Amino acid sequence: MSELARLDIRVTNLEREMPEVRKLAADASNEVGDVHARLRAHTKSLNALRTTQVEQGVLLREQGVLLNEQGVLLNEQGVLLNEQGVLLRENGQELSDLRTEMREGFAKLNVGMAQMTALITLALRKLENGE
Repeated sequence: MSELARLDIRVTNLEREMPEVRKLAADASNEVGDVHARLRAHTKSLNALRTTQVEQGVLLREQGVLLNEQGVLLNEQGVLLNEQGVLLRENGQELSDLRTEMREGFAKLNVGMAQMTALITLALRKLENGE
């Protein structure tokens, strides 16, 4: 077989395979396009997730600052409550001391009144008896 005949057979075989090769190339191109579209969508999702995470990080830092400020306020309130507790105990003791003094004073008054009543009664009897 001559070189030209072999070349003609090869070209004929290639021409018969061309539609199949073109279909395979088109399918491969479509698959590559699908992969690129999916990759773009995936990248877009990852970027959105990163943005959300950055925003959440900022919010968490802000909340941490607020929590620290509230902790300081709570500590200050705790100090004030302790001081008020001390004052309440002191006032309670003063009230107790005043109650004791008042009872002692009334007891002295009762004794004095009893003595005065006894003296008045004695004086009235002496007057009645003519003494």
